[in-house]
Amino acid sequence: MKIVNLFFLLVFTVLSSNVWASEDRLPIADADDPNFQQVLEVWLNGNDSAALNELAKMANEDHLAAQIFLGQIVGRASHTSRDLLDGLGRDDRRAITRKNDGSRRGKSWLWVAEDRHPLAWALVNVQQPETLVQALSYLLDHDEKFPQWRGINSLINWQEMDSLFRFAAEGKIDEIYRPWVAMYIRGKLLLGKPVPGGPNGALVQEYAKIGDVYTSPAEHEFLFWGRPPKILFDLSKGVYPGYPESLVDNASLFNRLQGISLSDVRMKPLLGLCKRICPKSAAACTVALKAHQHSFGRTLSRTHSPVEALVSTSKYRASVRFPADIRRVLSDSKQDPEALRPVDACFADFLLAK
Repeated sequence: MKIVNLFFLLVFTVLSSNVWASEDRLPIADADDPNFQQVLEVWLNGNDSAALNELAKMANEDHLAAQIFLGQIVGRASHTSRDLLDGLGRDDRRAITRKNDGSRRGKSWLWVAEDRHPLAWALVNVQQPETLVQALSYLLDHDEKFPQWRGINSLINWQEMDSLFRFAAEGKIDEIYRPWVAMYIRGKLLLGKPVPGGPNGALVQEYAKIGDVYTSPAEHEFLFWGRPPKILFDLSKGVYPGYPESLVDNASLFNRLQGISLSDVRMKPLLGLCKRICPKSAAACTVALKAHQHSFGRTLSRTHSPVEALVSTSKYRASVRFPADIRRVLSDSKQDPEALRPVDACFADFLLAK
């Protein structure tokens, strides 16, 4: 009997997952609740402590929108200060991050909500190899750009290139992520590997237009990987002396990188931040930001709202908390902020601000 029950539970789980993944856009219950909207404003103003406590209270009252948003910002996203959560006692932290379901650890809010809305299901399952493609398909179709990067990166890491190229052929890849896909398409062609439609097909022709227009090795290294330009240093020693401040020693390169900052689609979110925090030196600020954070995709994804369906990215980027969130992300870098002062003093001051 136990085996039969387990079988039916497994079948139900698979079927419900497929239904969620293919579900069209559904409204999130309670999303327009005035009290919830007020709490979101508190969060956007950077008052994490008050917002988290109110969201937890709502989540415990089965408020679906609060469960999804809270589950994302305290679990999957980096839009909440870990110092704040880590500074809480275990019971207080668990009261915010999990539902007390009688178990020892409790149940995370996204797991609580995943049976109630396909967005919660997708946010949970984009982390799982067996459900990655379905979950990412939902996130792509519903413009949830923050978790898209994790899914796209997982497709690449797990060599699910056929799915990646299929999403590209369907026009689902956002413009800031398309240059990376173009790079992998070119790589497949160079290795003689199959690409949907073949070397002269529509996919290859479309992504050839995106192509890597930066022929300088220094520009390519800087833009794609964030590593110090090979052209400047002897890499055989495995060190990058004086980087990134030595960028300004090569005036021609520095000027070209500022030009890239003003024109390349991947730099738009970073440039937008710099126009806000360092309006008099926005291009130089963007170069400094890029030099400081080597994980470009990670930084780019975190310029987006954690849950687009509940807080638009445009509203998030205009908020008080956006610069503070990015400063917190950038604080993970091992680069000394003072080393950026010759590149842009304003950006160095921004990093060092409390």
